[in-house]
Amino acid sequence: MVRPHRAHVAVNAVVGENGAFYFFFSEGKLHKRFLENWAERAQKRARLDGIARRILAEVPAARSPPISLTARPTSRSTIAKTCRRSRSMPAQRIAQLMREAG
Repeated sequence: MVRPHRAHVAVNAVVGENGAFYFFFSEGKLHKRFLENWAERAQKRARLDGIARRILAEVPAARSPPISLTARPTSRSTIAKTCRRSRSMPAQRIAQLMREAG
C-alpha cells in the first residue's frame, strides 16, 4: 500500500475568519494581532458565554454532547455546530434562542 505524501508548507502568517485576527512569525516569535481590543473581545466572550448558558438552561438536550464553557466556543457558529452534533437536539429551539440573542 502506498501512502500519500504529506507536504509540509512553511506559513508566514495566518488570518482568522473575516480578518478578525492575524498571527505572524517574526524575529523568532509569534505575534498576535486582533481587530478588536482586549476589552471588546472580553465583552463579546461574556455575551457568548451567556448565550451558551441560556441554551443549556432552556434546552436540556443541548448537554449531550455538552457545550463546554471551559472550552469556550469562539463564535455563534461554533455553538450551533456543537448543538447540531446530537440527532435528538431540538435544533429549531436552539436557533430561535440564538436569533433572539442577536
